[in-house]
Amino acid sequence: MQELETWVDLASRGLWSITDNAFVGGVSPKPYLNAAKKILTTAERAGALKLAGLNTIASAFDERVLVAVVQMLRDLHKNDEAGAITPRTAWGYFDCLIPLLERNGEDAFSVRTILKTDSWLKIGRRNRTEMSPHLRSFCRKVVTDMNARIRFLSLHIQLRKKAILHLKAAQMTTGRQAERHLEKARRFGTCAAFAALETDAIPARVSSVLKTTFRGSGAWLCLGHRKTDDGRLMIPAAYVKNGKPLFATMSATSRLRGLETLRWYEKAIRPLFGDHQDNDHFFPAVQKPGQALPYCQLTAAAAARRIALDVVWHPFELNPGMAEDGENLREHLAAKYGTTPEDSRKARDRLTTLGASLGFTFDYADDMRMWNIFRAHQLIDWADEKGKGHDVNLALFAAFLSERRNISDIEVLADVAASAGFGREEAFTLLDRGNRGDRVREKEHFWTSRGITGVPAMVFQRQHIVVGAQGEDTYGQILDQVAGGQPA
Repeated sequence: MQELETWVDLASRGLWSITDNAFVGGVSPKPYLNAAKKILTTAERAGALKLAGLNTIASAFDERVLVAVVQMLRDLHKNDEAGAITPRTAWGYFDCLIPLLERNGEDAFSVRTILKTDSWLKIGRRNRTEMSPHLRSFCRKVVTDMNARIRFLSLHIQLRKKAILHLKAAQMTTGRQAERHLEKARRFGTCAAFAALETDAIPARVSSVLKTTFRGSGAWLCLGHRKTDDGRLMIPAAYVKNGKPLFATMSATSRLRGLETLRWYEKAIRPLFGDHQDNDHFFPAVQKPGQALPYCQLTAAAAARRIALDVVWHPFELNPGMAEDGENLREHLAAKYGTTPEDSRKARDRLTTLGASLGFTFDYADDMRMWNIFRAHQLIDWADEKGKGHDVNLALFAAFLSERRNISDIEVLADVAASAGFGREEAFTLLDRGNRGDRVREKEHFWTSRGITGVPAMVFQRQHIVVGAQGEDTYGQILDQVAGGQPA
């Protein structure tokens, strides 16, 4: 919406300086834009307005519409439905509306009244400005109690000990039990390394720490070549909120022993991840969403071995709170993972080339968007009952990654269903009613309750879980071990 962009620009560009002949004191427009978009799409979802029929955006923020938005957001949160956000996030969106409206000459009285009086939103305000009693007590102990502070700063050591116990248990067991111990070792070991960086190096944003590289040109982390060498961490300015780079030194003689934990993680835990050799990130489990490649690599490995795959797809949402109108893919990755435009370009080029070698087409563009996929999962669930869940899932991959279509849109999903041999009107009616939403939520809960926190995650023969993109060679080794000539 051009008018919305104008509003956001006026609200965020600051004041005009007659001496500098420029606007000064401006702020990022993104919070205003995100807040307005979420409120507008929620208002349309609640039936309070139709965006296509708006003469001016000002009418979208009158009291009647805002009341409907709050009630809708409250119900979505209560029922844990698609598009739900926390009271804290909702309070932040409404708080952004005040300067957005006032700096465009509109009255924000209704917004202020709602923020002051709505009980659900006030929960969010309290969470933004006050610590919970439990957290306040913990922080007080860390500051005032020497023993509590030592326990906190040495948390990575305790996590490392737990990981070591699971590594030893994995060596003493076999099969599924050994795999479970290795998975726990990966989890505890990764948490130990993360805690070591946060306590013995520098406290930084999670998204920044997860982007840490330790190999290649411009590596952020150096662990030293000898035992007596100090370690160093540098986070570039582009990944820091205030735009200034972060530098930290980890002493080899520090009593916190953080460097010791990081070196242990590199040797004992990091090699447990399938793609550790080809990944320069210190935490190789970090994956980017929207990749069909792991499935392509699995099928290529199976074809080379003449192994028949019986594939069943299960629902999982990386971004269950994604708005109906989605989000720019590049901006989404930058906000969630700290990906720079250059990183994004390189990743897209690499995926496009690798995809082509596996027979899959990636068609990226600067305006490509991420979409809410909850309806898509409902379509897959319905198709699976009729024996075509696999076909529909592959068609969705192509629609999103190859054709850049909006796979949250019912019309698009109905087209996908028709391409798989279903009646278009039947699929449209099913998705419009949303009757399969509860079934999908139950299935999602089943897998998240069993420790699945990201994709890809593959379960072989209903007992062997492999998490993370592994590559064709590793998938081949897995199939050799578990298939035994039978469907994997």
